[in-house]
Order: sequence, then C-alpha cells, then structure tokens
Amino acid sequence: MKTNDEIKEEITDEINSICDEITQLTDRVLKVRELLKRVELDEPQIDIDNKYKLFTTSTGHEWSITDRTAKDLTSGLIWQLQDESGCYTHQEALDKFGDKLPTTEEFEIAESHGCREVLKFAKQWYWSASVCSFYRAYAWIFNGALGNVSLNNRSLNIAVRCVGR
Repeated sequence: MKTNDEIKEEITDEINSICDEITQLTDRVLKVRELLKRVELDEPQIDIDNKYKLFTTSTGHEWSITDRTAKDLTSGLIWQLQDESGCYTHQEALDKFGDKLPTTEEFEIAESHGCREVLKFAKQWYWSASVCSFYRAYAWIFNGALGNVSLNNRSLNIAVRCVGR
C-alpha cells in the first residue's frame, strides 16, 4: 500500500503534467489567434447582407467600405470612392460642392489613417476647402499619389473628392 507522501507526490506529478499540457494548448491557441489576425488584415470582412466590407489599413485603422463610400471608423469621415467628374477652379469647387469639399486637416487625418489603401485616387491633385491664409490667390491641395499637401493657384482646374461628416 502507498503512503500518504507517495500519493501526494503522484497527485502533484499529475497536476504538473496537466499544467504543462494546458500551457502547450494555450501557446497553440495564441498562435492560431495571431494567424487569424494576419488573415483579417489581408482580406476585407464582408457583412452578412453584403452591404459593406470592413478593411484594416497598414496603419491599423478600420474603414467600412460600401459600393460608393468609405467611412474612416476612427475619424467618422465618409469619403466618396470616386472622384467628382471634371476639374474645377477652387472657387467653382467651393460653389458646387460647398461643405463637401474636405479641409486640409481632413486630408491629413485620412492620410494618417491609410486612406490611399482604401480610396483609389485617379488624379494626382485634389482641392481642399482650405485657402492659404497668407496669400489668398492660393489654396491647399492634396496629392493623391504621395499623400502630402501643397499650395496651388486657385485659378487652376483641379479634381475634387467629396467628404461627408
């Protein structure tokens, strides 16, 4: 017959063995979760009704994409997926699109949230609503190819991308 100490040792060994198995299983679960995160970053998720896709950019920001718009879920800004047809002077763009014309700050926020991975910019330059404070003949424009802002003469014809707030 086994002594109490032998039984305690046997139970302790069994508990340690179970703990080792739990640790191994936990490590496997963590590896699977990490793989799932990678897959989610590569493939947009589609909702049940197929109305939108959820996409995470390389900057870690999520966007909800429909057939016509892309919503930055961090800032709440809703961008048109397509450019407005035609090109406009700055004043024409302000007159036609009003508060749908994004500010320089909104372009910069969108850029920091990975907008060029979501919004395909067909043109290189886009008007912002922001007029240059020190030279009123110029306004700020967004470079759709590089993601930076610059100044340009307001009389030039440049593309427009609308935003909702």
